[in-house]
Amino acid sequence: MRLLYLLTHPALKRDALYHGVARNLREEYGHDVVFVYTGPVREFPPGLELRHFESWVKDHHREIDQADLVELENRFPESNLWLAAAAERRLTDYSMLRGAIAWSQYSWEEAVFFLKAAVLFYDSIIEGFQPEFALAQHPDNLHSVLLFELARSRKFRSVMLVRDFYWEDRSFFLQDDQHYRSSRLARLYRETLQDYDKKVLPHEAEVMKAIERRMQEDPAAARRDLVPEVKISDIVKNGLATLVRSRSYFTLTVPDPFDGYWQLSLWKGALSVFLRAKNTLWRKYSKDFKDDVPSQPFVLFPLHYQPEASTIAAAPAFQNMLGVVHALSASLPAGYRLVVKEHPRIGGYRYPEFYRSLRCLPNVVLLRPSVPNQRILGKARAVVTVRGTLGFQAIICGKPTLMLGRKYFDCIDDIVKISDLNELPRVMKRLLASAGDGIRSVPSRAVKAFFLAQRDVLYQRKRSEDESADEKERSYAELLHRMLSDELEFFKAREHESPQPVPAPALKA
Repeated sequence: MRLLYLLTHPALKRDALYHGVARNLREEYGHDVVFVYTGPVREFPPGLELRHFESWVKDHHREIDQADLVELENRFPESNLWLAAAAERRLTDYSMLRGAIAWSQYSWEEAVFFLKAAVLFYDSIIEGFQPEFALAQHPDNLHSVLLFELARSRKFRSVMLVRDFYWEDRSFFLQDDQHYRSSRLARLYRETLQDYDKKVLPHEAEVMKAIERRMQEDPAAARRDLVPEVKISDIVKNGLATLVRSRSYFTLTVPDPFDGYWQLSLWKGALSVFLRAKNTLWRKYSKDFKDDVPSQPFVLFPLHYQPEASTIAAAPAFQNMLGVVHALSASLPAGYRLVVKEHPRIGGYRYPEFYRSLRCLPNVVLLRPSVPNQRILGKARAVVTVRGTLGFQAIICGKPTLMLGRKYFDCIDDIVKISDLNELPRVMKRLLASAGDGIRSVPSRAVKAFFLAQRDVLYQRKRSEDESADEKERSYAELLHRMLSDELEFFKAREHESPQPVPAPALKA
Protein backbone atom coordinates (compact mmCIF):
# COMPACT_ATOMS: atom_id res chain seq x y z
CA MET A 1 0.00 0.00 0.00
CA ARG A 2 1.04 3.60 -0.60
CA LEU A 3 0.47 5.68 2.53
CA LEU A 4 0.64 9.40 3.23
CA TYR A 5 1.42 9.67 6.96
CA LEU A 6 0.71 13.13 8.40
CA LEU A 7 2.24 14.65 11.54
CA THR A 8 0.34 17.90 12.04
CA HIS A 9 0.99 19.24 15.51
CA PRO A 10 4.58 19.85 16.70
CA ALA A 11 3.41 20.96 20.15
CA LEU A 12 2.13 17.43 20.86
CA LYS A 13 5.74 16.19 20.75
CA ARG A 14 4.84 12.93 19.02
CA ASP A 15 7.45 13.27 16.29
CA ALA A 16 9.45 10.18 17.28
CA LEU A 17 6.36 7.99 17.75
CA TYR A 18 4.70 8.94 14.46
CA HIS A 19 7.91 8.66 12.46
CA GLY A 20 8.75 5.35 14.14
CA VAL A 21 5.32 3.92 13.29
CA ALA A 22 5.63 5.10 9.68
CA ARG A 23 9.12 3.60 9.43
CA ASN A 24 7.87 0.26 10.78
CA LEU A 25 5.02 0.27 8.27
CA ARG A 26 7.62 0.43 5.54
CA GLU A 27 10.32 -1.84 6.97
CA GLU A 28 8.14 -4.54 8.55
CA TYR A 29 5.16 -4.62 6.18
CA GLY A 30 6.51 -3.30 2.90
CA HIS A 31 4.23 -0.28 2.56
CA ASP A 32 5.44 2.70 0.55
CA VAL A 33 5.22 5.67 2.94
CA VAL A 34 5.70 9.41 2.50
CA PHE A 35 5.99 11.18 5.86
CA VAL A 36 4.52 14.70 5.88
CA TYR A 37 5.05 17.10 8.77
CA THR A 38 4.43 20.74 9.67
CA GLY A 39 6.00 23.28 12.01
CA PRO A 40 9.75 23.85 12.52
CA VAL A 41 12.24 21.82 10.48
CA ARG A 42 13.22 18.72 12.45
CA GLU A 43 15.78 15.95 12.07
CA PHE A 44 14.41 12.44 11.55
CA PRO A 45 16.22 9.11 11.22
CA PRO A 46 16.80 8.05 7.60
CA GLY A 47 14.59 5.55 5.82
CA LEU A 48 11.48 7.52 4.85
CA GLU A 49 10.65 10.04 2.17
CA LEU A 50 10.00 13.33 4.00
CA ARG A 51 7.86 16.29 2.94
CA HIS A 52 7.93 19.46 5.05
CA PHE A 53 5.04 21.84 4.45
CA GLU A 54 6.67 25.13 5.41
CA SER A 55 9.83 24.39 3.39
CA TRP A 56 7.71 23.61 0.33
CA VAL A 57 5.78 26.88 0.80
CA LYS A 58 9.04 28.83 0.93
CA ASP A 59 10.23 27.25 -2.33
CA HIS A 60 6.89 27.74 -4.13
CA HIS A 61 5.86 31.15 -2.84
CA ARG A 62 5.41 32.67 -6.30
CA GLU A 63 3.31 29.74 -7.54
CA ILE A 64 1.06 30.01 -4.47
CA ASP A 65 0.70 33.76 -4.84
CA GLN A 66 -0.37 33.47 -8.49
CA ALA A 67 -2.85 30.63 -7.95
CA ASP A 68 -6.55 31.48 -8.05
CA LEU A 69 -8.55 30.03 -5.17
CA VAL A 70 -11.77 29.75 -7.16
CA GLU A 71 -9.96 27.79 -9.88
CA LEU A 72 -8.54 25.50 -7.20
CA GLU A 73 -12.03 24.99 -5.78
CA ASN A 74 -13.30 24.04 -9.24
CA ARG A 75 -10.43 21.60 -9.70
CA PHE A 76 -11.89 19.49 -6.87
CA PRO A 77 -15.61 19.25 -7.78
CA GLU A 78 -16.68 17.15 -4.77
CA SER A 79 -14.65 19.07 -2.20
CA ASN A 80 -15.30 22.26 -0.25
CA LEU A 81 -11.84 23.66 0.38
CA TRP A 82 -12.96 26.50 2.65
CA LEU A 83 -14.17 23.94 5.20
CA ALA A 84 -10.49 23.25 5.87
CA ALA A 85 -9.83 26.93 6.54
CA ALA A 86 -12.89 27.16 8.80
CA ALA A 87 -11.61 24.19 10.81
CA GLU A 88 -8.12 25.61 11.28
CA ARG A 89 -7.50 26.78 14.85
CA ARG A 90 -5.29 29.56 13.52
CA LEU A 91 -8.05 30.96 11.32
CA THR A 92 -11.28 30.01 13.11
CA ASP A 93 -13.35 32.85 14.57
CA TYR A 94 -13.09 32.52 18.35
CA SER A 95 -14.58 35.94 19.07
CA MET A 96 -17.55 34.18 20.71
CA LEU A 97 -15.19 33.13 23.53
CA ARG A 98 -14.16 36.75 24.19
CA GLY A 99 -10.49 36.21 24.91
CA ALA A 100 -10.88 32.96 26.88
CA ILE A 101 -8.55 31.36 24.33
CA ALA A 102 -5.30 32.81 22.98
CA TRP A 103 -6.75 33.55 19.55
CA SER A 104 -5.26 35.84 16.90
CA GLN A 105 -7.32 37.27 14.06
CA TYR A 106 -5.83 37.07 10.57
CA SER A 107 -6.80 38.86 7.39
CA TRP A 108 -8.61 37.42 4.38
CA GLU A 109 -5.40 37.61 2.36
CA GLU A 110 -3.44 35.65 4.97
CA ALA A 111 -6.14 32.97 5.21
CA VAL A 112 -6.38 32.63 1.43
CA PHE A 113 -2.62 32.30 1.01
CA PHE A 114 -2.48 29.66 3.74
CA LEU A 115 -5.29 27.64 2.14
CA LYS A 116 -3.86 27.90 -1.38
CA ALA A 117 -0.47 26.79 -0.10
CA ALA A 118 -1.91 23.70 1.57
CA VAL A 119 -4.06 22.74 -1.44
CA LEU A 120 -1.15 23.01 -3.87
CA PHE A 121 1.19 21.20 -1.47
CA TYR A 122 -1.05 18.16 -1.00
CA ASP A 123 -2.15 18.15 -4.63
CA SER A 124 1.51 17.80 -5.65
CA ILE A 125 1.95 14.84 -3.30
CA ILE A 126 -1.29 13.16 -4.37
CA GLU A 127 -0.52 13.55 -8.06
CA GLY A 128 3.06 12.35 -7.75
CA PHE A 129 2.75 9.69 -5.04
CA GLN A 130 -0.80 8.40 -5.69
CA PRO A 131 -1.51 7.29 -2.09
CA GLU A 132 -4.21 4.74 -1.34
CA PHE A 133 -4.62 6.02 2.22
CA ALA A 134 -3.78 9.27 3.98
CA LEU A 135 -3.40 8.92 7.75
CA ALA A 136 -4.69 12.31 8.91
CA GLN A 137 -4.85 12.55 12.71
CA HIS A 138 -6.14 15.53 14.76
CA PRO A 139 -9.07 16.71 12.60
CA ASP A 140 -9.18 20.22 14.07
CA ASN A 141 -6.66 21.77 11.72
CA LEU A 142 -6.45 22.73 8.07
CA HIS A 143 -4.12 19.90 7.05
CA SER A 144 -6.27 17.01 8.29
CA VAL A 145 -9.63 18.40 7.16
CA LEU A 146 -8.18 19.31 3.78
CA LEU A 147 -7.06 15.72 3.21
CA PHE A 148 -10.57 14.48 4.04
CA GLU A 149 -12.02 17.00 1.59
CA LEU A 150 -9.51 16.27 -1.17
CA ALA A 151 -10.26 12.55 -0.82
CA ARG A 152 -13.81 13.29 -1.99
CA SER A 153 -12.44 14.33 -5.40
CA ARG A 154 -9.40 12.07 -5.69
CA LYS A 155 -8.86 8.31 -5.66
CA PHE A 156 -7.57 7.83 -2.12
CA ARG A 157 -9.13 7.50 1.32
CA SER A 158 -8.31 9.73 4.24
CA VAL A 159 -8.58 8.00 7.62
CA MET A 160 -7.73 8.55 11.26
CA LEU A 161 -7.12 6.10 14.06
CA VAL A 162 -9.58 6.67 16.92
CA ARG A 163 -10.00 5.04 20.29
CA ASP A 164 -13.41 3.67 21.15
CA PHE A 165 -14.88 3.92 24.64
CA TYR A 166 -18.12 2.00 24.32
CA TRP A 167 -17.20 -1.66 23.87
CA GLU A 168 -13.97 -2.34 25.72
CA ASP A 169 -10.85 -0.50 26.75
CA ARG A 170 -7.89 0.01 24.38
CA SER A 171 -9.98 -0.58 21.29
CA PHE A 172 -9.49 1.31 18.05
CA PHE A 173 -11.26 1.76 14.76
CA LEU A 174 -10.70 3.76 11.58
CA GLN A 175 -12.86 6.74 10.76
CA ASP A 176 -12.88 8.14 7.27
CA ASP A 177 -14.32 11.64 7.45
CA GLN A 178 -13.96 14.73 9.64
CA HIS A 179 -17.29 13.91 11.28
CA TYR A 180 -15.62 10.93 13.01
CA ARG A 181 -17.68 8.49 10.96
CA SER A 182 -16.74 5.10 9.54
CA SER A 183 -18.06 4.00 6.15
CA ARG A 184 -17.22 0.43 7.02
CA LEU A 185 -19.15 0.59 10.30
CA ALA A 186 -22.19 2.13 8.59
CA ARG A 187 -22.11 -0.50 5.84
CA LEU A 188 -21.66 -3.36 8.28
CA TYR A 189 -24.46 -2.03 10.50
CA ARG A 190 -26.82 -1.96 7.53
CA GLU A 191 -25.92 -5.53 6.55
CA THR A 192 -26.29 -6.72 10.15
CA LEU A 193 -29.71 -5.11 10.54
CA GLN A 194 -30.94 -6.52 7.23
CA ASP A 195 -29.98 -10.05 8.30
CA TYR A 196 -30.86 -9.55 11.98
CA ASP A 197 -32.06 -13.06 12.85
CA LYS A 198 -28.98 -14.73 11.43
CA LYS A 199 -26.33 -12.25 12.55
CA VAL A 200 -27.59 -10.73 15.81
CA LEU A 201 -29.69 -13.38 17.56
CA PRO A 202 -26.80 -15.88 18.01
CA HIS A 203 -24.81 -13.13 19.80
CA GLU A 204 -27.71 -11.46 21.62
CA ALA A 205 -26.50 -12.31 25.13
CA GLU A 206 -23.09 -10.78 24.44
CA VAL A 207 -24.65 -7.71 22.83
CA MET A 208 -27.11 -7.20 25.70
CA LYS A 209 -24.32 -7.41 28.27
CA ALA A 210 -22.44 -4.59 26.54
CA ILE A 211 -25.58 -2.49 26.09
CA GLU A 212 -26.65 -2.89 29.72
CA ARG A 213 -23.23 -1.71 30.85
CA ARG A 214 -23.57 1.40 28.69
CA MET A 215 -27.10 2.05 29.99
CA GLN A 216 -25.89 2.01 33.57
CA GLU A 217 -22.79 4.17 33.11
CA ASP A 218 -22.46 7.89 32.67
CA PRO A 219 -20.68 8.51 29.33
CA ALA A 220 -18.23 10.82 31.07
CA ALA A 221 -17.23 8.00 33.41
CA ALA A 222 -16.25 5.83 30.45
CA ARG A 223 -14.04 8.53 28.94
CA ARG A 224 -10.61 8.84 30.49
CA ASP A 225 -10.07 12.22 28.86
CA LEU A 226 -13.19 13.62 30.56
CA VAL A 227 -12.79 14.76 34.13
CA PRO A 228 -15.14 16.06 36.80
CA GLU A 229 -16.08 19.70 36.57
CA VAL A 230 -13.02 21.85 35.92
CA LYS A 231 -12.08 24.01 38.89
CA ILE A 232 -10.27 27.35 39.10
CA SER A 233 -7.22 25.60 40.54
CA ASP A 234 -7.13 23.28 37.51
CA ILE A 235 -7.16 26.23 35.11
CA VAL A 236 -4.35 28.09 36.91
CA LYS A 237 -2.26 24.94 37.42
CA ASN A 238 -2.58 23.86 33.80
CA GLY A 239 -1.85 27.37 32.57
CA LEU A 240 1.37 27.57 34.60
CA ALA A 241 2.37 24.05 33.57
CA THR A 242 1.88 24.95 29.90
CA LEU A 243 3.97 28.09 30.33
CA VAL A 244 6.85 26.10 31.84
CA ARG A 245 6.58 22.96 29.71
CA SER A 246 6.00 24.72 26.38
CA ARG A 247 7.77 28.03 26.97
CA SER A 248 9.59 27.75 23.63
CA TYR A 249 6.20 27.91 21.85
CA PHE A 250 5.33 31.36 23.21
CA THR A 251 6.04 34.62 21.41
CA LEU A 252 5.73 38.27 22.41
CA THR A 253 4.19 39.21 19.05
CA VAL A 254 1.24 37.92 17.03
CA PRO A 255 2.46 34.65 15.45
CA ASP A 256 2.52 34.22 11.70
CA PRO A 257 -0.52 32.24 10.41
CA PHE A 258 1.78 29.35 9.47
CA ASP A 259 3.12 29.24 13.04
CA GLY A 260 -0.07 30.04 14.94
CA TYR A 261 -1.03 26.43 15.59
CA TRP A 262 2.05 25.71 17.64
CA GLN A 263 3.05 29.23 18.68
CA LEU A 264 1.01 31.35 21.11
CA SER A 265 1.08 34.99 22.06
CA LEU A 266 2.37 35.10 25.64
CA TRP A 267 0.14 38.04 26.59
CA LYS A 268 -3.00 36.55 25.06
CA GLY A 269 -2.19 33.22 26.70
CA ALA A 270 -1.88 34.83 30.14
CA LEU A 271 -5.08 36.84 29.59
CA SER A 272 -7.00 33.72 28.55
CA VAL A 273 -6.02 31.91 31.77
CA PHE A 274 -7.16 34.89 33.84
CA LEU A 275 -10.49 35.15 32.00
CA ARG A 276 -11.21 31.42 32.27
CA ALA A 277 -10.54 31.50 36.00
CA LYS A 278 -12.76 34.56 36.37
CA ASN A 279 -15.59 32.99 34.34
CA THR A 280 -15.36 29.75 36.33
CA LEU A 281 -15.57 31.64 39.62
CA TRP A 282 -18.66 33.48 38.40
CA ARG A 283 -20.37 30.25 37.30
CA LYS A 284 -19.62 28.55 40.62
CA TYR A 285 -21.64 31.11 42.58
CA SER A 286 -24.17 32.06 39.92
CA LYS A 287 -27.83 31.56 40.76
CA ASP A 288 -28.64 31.14 37.06
CA PHE A 289 -27.80 27.43 37.33
CA LYS A 290 -30.08 24.81 38.88
CA ASP A 291 -29.06 21.68 40.75
CA ASP A 292 -31.99 19.51 39.76
CA VAL A 293 -34.24 18.86 36.79
CA PRO A 294 -37.62 20.63 36.49
CA SER A 295 -40.90 18.88 37.32
CA GLN A 296 -42.43 19.92 33.98
CA PRO A 297 -41.84 17.79 30.86
CA PHE A 298 -38.57 18.78 29.20
CA VAL A 299 -36.13 18.17 26.37
CA LEU A 300 -32.43 17.87 27.17
CA PHE A 301 -29.78 19.71 25.15
CA PRO A 302 -26.16 19.20 26.34
CA LEU A 303 -23.76 21.97 25.38
CA HIS A 304 -20.56 21.01 23.58
CA TYR A 305 -17.09 21.59 24.89
CA GLN A 306 -15.47 24.45 22.98
CA PRO A 307 -13.08 25.03 21.35
CA GLU A 308 -12.82 21.50 19.96
CA ALA A 309 -12.87 19.63 16.66
CA SER A 310 -16.36 18.30 17.50
CA THR A 311 -17.82 21.61 16.34
CA ILE A 312 -14.95 23.45 14.63
CA ALA A 313 -14.35 20.78 11.99
CA ALA A 314 -17.23 18.35 12.29
CA ALA A 315 -20.21 20.68 12.74
CA PRO A 316 -19.24 24.26 11.83
CA ALA A 317 -22.86 25.21 11.12
CA PHE A 318 -23.69 24.58 14.79
CA GLN A 319 -20.60 26.10 16.39
CA ASN A 320 -22.59 28.98 17.86
CA MET A 321 -24.18 27.23 20.85
CA LEU A 322 -26.18 30.33 21.77
CA GLY A 323 -27.83 30.34 18.36
CA VAL A 324 -28.63 26.61 18.59
CA VAL A 325 -30.32 27.05 21.99
CA HIS A 326 -32.36 29.98 20.68
CA ALA A 327 -33.56 27.87 17.73
CA LEU A 328 -34.52 24.95 19.99
CA SER A 329 -36.24 27.21 22.52
CA ALA A 330 -38.39 28.74 19.77
CA SER A 331 -39.22 25.30 18.32
CA LEU A 332 -40.45 23.49 21.44
CA PRO A 333 -44.18 22.73 21.74
CA ALA A 334 -46.05 24.69 24.40
CA GLY A 335 -45.67 23.34 27.94
CA TYR A 336 -42.17 21.90 27.46
CA ARG A 337 -38.95 23.22 28.97
CA LEU A 338 -35.51 23.05 27.38
CA VAL A 339 -32.94 21.83 29.90
CA VAL A 340 -29.46 23.00 28.89
CA LYS A 341 -26.60 21.24 30.65
CA GLU A 342 -23.10 22.64 30.55
CA HIS A 343 -20.17 20.40 29.61
CA PRO A 344 -18.08 19.22 32.59
CA ARG A 345 -14.78 20.24 30.97
CA ILE A 346 -15.82 23.69 29.83
CA GLY A 347 -13.97 25.47 32.63
CA GLY A 348 -14.30 29.17 31.94
CA TYR A 349 -14.36 29.20 28.16
CA ARG A 350 -17.90 30.61 28.14
CA TYR A 351 -18.49 34.06 29.55
CA PRO A 352 -21.29 35.11 31.99
CA GLU A 353 -23.25 36.98 29.30
CA PHE A 354 -23.66 33.71 27.39
CA TYR A 355 -25.52 32.12 30.30
CA ARG A 356 -27.48 35.27 31.04
CA SER A 357 -28.71 35.32 27.44
CA LEU A 358 -29.97 31.76 27.86
CA ARG A 359 -31.71 32.59 31.11
CA CYS A 360 -33.65 35.33 29.32
CA LEU A 361 -35.49 32.59 27.42
CA PRO A 362 -38.50 31.73 29.60
CA ASN A 363 -38.62 28.02 28.71
CA VAL A 364 -34.89 27.37 29.24
CA VAL A 365 -33.45 25.82 32.42
CA LEU A 366 -29.67 25.82 33.00
CA LEU A 367 -28.24 22.82 34.84
CA ARG A 368 -24.86 22.66 36.52
CA PRO A 369 -22.31 20.28 34.95
CA SER A 370 -22.23 18.23 38.17
CA VAL A 371 -25.81 16.96 37.77
CA PRO A 372 -25.52 13.24 36.81
CA ASN A 373 -26.55 12.42 33.25
CA GLN A 374 -28.50 9.34 34.33
CA ARG A 375 -30.76 11.42 36.55
CA ILE A 376 -31.53 13.77 33.66
CA LEU A 377 -32.01 11.03 31.06
CA GLY A 378 -34.46 9.18 33.30
CA LYS A 379 -36.82 12.17 33.32
CA ALA A 380 -36.20 13.72 29.90
CA ARG A 381 -38.89 13.25 27.24
CA ALA A 382 -36.34 13.59 24.43
CA VAL A 383 -32.73 14.58 23.75
CA VAL A 384 -31.33 16.93 21.14
CA THR A 385 -27.61 16.95 20.44
CA VAL A 386 -25.32 18.37 17.81
CA ARG A 387 -23.08 15.30 17.87
CA GLY A 388 -22.37 14.65 21.53
CA THR A 389 -21.72 11.51 23.55
CA LEU A 390 -24.95 11.96 25.45
CA GLY A 391 -26.89 11.43 22.23
CA PHE A 392 -25.46 7.93 21.97
CA GLN A 393 -26.35 7.26 25.59
CA ALA A 394 -29.90 8.52 24.95
CA ILE A 395 -30.53 6.30 21.95
CA ILE A 396 -29.28 3.26 23.87
CA CYS A 397 -31.78 4.09 26.64
CA GLY A 398 -34.61 4.35 24.13
CA LYS A 399 -35.03 8.11 24.35
CA PRO A 400 -36.27 9.91 21.22
CA THR A 401 -33.11 11.60 19.95
CA LEU A 402 -32.66 14.36 17.40
CA MET A 403 -29.13 14.73 16.03
CA LEU A 404 -28.26 18.00 14.32
CA GLY A 405 -24.72 17.10 13.28
CA ARG A 406 -22.99 13.88 12.27
CA LYS A 407 -20.98 11.26 14.16
CA TYR A 408 -20.06 7.58 13.86
CA PHE A 409 -23.34 6.41 15.46
CA ASP A 410 -25.61 8.57 13.26
CA CYS A 411 -26.31 5.55 11.04
CA ILE A 412 -28.58 4.05 13.74
CA ASP A 413 -32.10 4.18 12.33
CA ASP A 414 -33.66 5.21 15.65
CA ILE A 415 -31.88 8.59 15.49
CA VAL A 416 -33.94 11.40 13.99
CA LYS A 417 -32.09 13.80 11.68
CA ILE A 418 -33.15 17.05 10.13
CA SER A 419 -32.15 18.44 6.74
CA ASP A 420 -34.12 21.71 6.91
CA LEU A 421 -33.95 23.81 10.08
CA ASN A 422 -37.16 25.53 9.03
CA GLU A 423 -38.89 22.25 9.85
CA LEU A 424 -37.47 22.14 13.39
CA PRO A 425 -40.79 23.08 15.12
CA ARG A 426 -42.64 20.29 13.29
CA VAL A 427 -39.85 17.79 13.91
CA MET A 428 -39.80 18.60 17.64
CA LYS A 429 -43.59 18.18 17.81
CA ARG A 430 -43.43 14.72 16.20
CA LEU A 431 -40.38 13.73 18.23
CA LEU A 432 -42.16 14.44 21.51
CA ALA A 433 -45.34 12.69 20.34
CA SER A 434 -43.30 9.48 20.24
CA ALA A 435 -41.78 10.06 23.69
CA GLY A 436 -42.50 8.11 26.84
CA ASP A 437 -41.47 8.26 30.47
CA GLY A 438 -38.45 6.53 31.98
CA ILE A 439 -35.77 4.47 30.23
CA ARG A 440 -36.61 1.60 27.90
CA SER A 441 -35.31 -1.66 29.37
CA VAL A 442 -35.18 -3.55 26.07
CA PRO A 443 -33.06 -1.86 23.38
CA SER A 444 -34.29 -1.75 19.81
CA ARG A 445 -33.17 -4.07 17.02
CA ALA A 446 -31.28 -1.15 15.47
CA VAL A 447 -29.26 -0.55 18.64
CA LYS A 448 -28.39 -4.24 18.97
CA ALA A 449 -27.34 -4.43 15.32
CA PHE A 450 -25.15 -1.36 15.74
CA PHE A 451 -23.38 -2.73 18.80
CA LEU A 452 -22.60 -5.97 17.01
CA ALA A 453 -21.37 -4.15 13.92
CA GLN A 454 -19.23 -1.87 16.05
CA ARG A 455 -17.67 -4.82 17.82
CA ASP A 456 -16.62 -6.22 14.46
CA VAL A 457 -14.73 -3.08 13.41
CA LEU A 458 -12.83 -2.65 16.68
CA TYR A 459 -9.19 -3.70 17.00
CA GLN A 460 -7.02 -4.30 20.03
CA ARG A 461 -3.49 -2.95 20.16
CA LYS A 462 -0.97 -5.48 21.44
CA ARG A 463 0.90 -3.92 24.32
CA SER A 464 2.55 -4.59 27.66
CA GLU A 465 2.47 -2.44 30.77
CA ASP A 466 6.17 -1.53 30.52
CA GLU A 467 6.53 -1.35 26.74
CA SER A 468 9.51 0.54 25.35
CA ALA A 469 9.30 3.27 22.71
CA ASP A 470 10.36 0.78 20.01
CA GLU A 471 7.74 -1.73 21.13
CA LYS A 472 5.06 0.95 21.06
CA GLU A 473 6.03 1.98 17.52
CA ARG A 474 5.96 -1.63 16.30
CA SER A 475 2.64 -2.23 18.06
CA TYR A 476 0.93 0.73 16.40
CA ALA A 477 2.42 -0.19 13.03
CA GLU A 478 1.07 -3.74 13.35
CA LEU A 479 -2.34 -2.36 14.36
CA LEU A 480 -2.50 0.03 11.40
CA HIS A 481 -1.34 -2.66 8.99
CA ARG A 482 -4.17 -4.97 10.09
CA MET A 483 -6.78 -2.26 9.99
CA LEU A 484 -5.83 -0.83 6.59
CA SER A 485 -5.54 -4.29 5.05
CA ASP A 486 -8.97 -5.26 6.37
CA GLU A 487 -10.45 -1.98 5.10
CA LEU A 488 -9.22 -2.71 1.59
CA GLU A 489 -10.46 -6.29 1.70
CA PHE A 490 -13.88 -5.30 3.10
CA PHE A 491 -14.68 -2.76 0.40
CA LYS A 492 -13.10 -4.76 -2.41
CA ALA A 493 -15.44 -7.66 -1.59
CA ARG A 494 -18.42 -5.28 -1.78
CA GLU A 495 -17.43 -2.97 -4.62
CA HIS A 496 -20.22 -4.31 -6.88
CA GLU A 497 -22.87 -4.47 -4.16
CA SER A 498 -25.53 -1.86 -3.42
CA PRO A 499 -27.31 -2.85 -0.20
CA GLN A 500 -30.90 -1.70 0.10
CA PRO A 501 -31.32 0.75 3.00
CA VAL A 502 -33.60 -0.17 5.87
CA PRO A 503 -36.08 2.71 6.33
CA ALA A 504 -36.05 4.46 9.68
CA PRO A 505 -39.23 4.08 11.73
CA ALA A 506 -41.69 6.89 11.11
CA LEU A 507 -42.49 9.32 13.89
CA LYS A 508 -46.04 9.50 15.12
CA ALA A 509 -48.13 12.28 13.68
